[in-house]
Amino acid sequence: MVLYLAMISSLWGLITMSVLATFWDVYHSALQTFGFARIYDQKAGNNPAIGRRLDWHLNQFLYTGPILAGATMMDHLEDFGEYEEVGASFFTSIPGFMESNHSYVTWAILLAGAAFLA
Repeated sequence: MVLYLAMISSLWGLITMSVLATFWDVYHSALQTFGFARIYDQKAGNNPAIGRRLDWHLNQFLYTGPILAGATMMDHLEDFGEYEEVGASFFTSIPGFMESNHSYVTWAILLAGAAFLA
């Protein structure tokens, strides 16, 4: 209810919820994959609590890693352009900053993923 009131009473609130929803979708989709894996483990007779934390991290890397390190990252960041309507130049500069530093983000994800798998 509070989020809804923030969205209908403030353009800042509406824009912020729009941007957060984009990233929440990525996180939630990764958790759905994780949840299905836990269900299949249980149905196969495995204890779903064993390795749970490692599986959670693995699902985050497997789902969000390609988004952050790949070409679709810019699609997710374009929502920050909506902040132009409220004059928030800091937030509108995020896509440009990330585009110019995308190779560093890609290498960081690849190295972190390799370290995790090792």
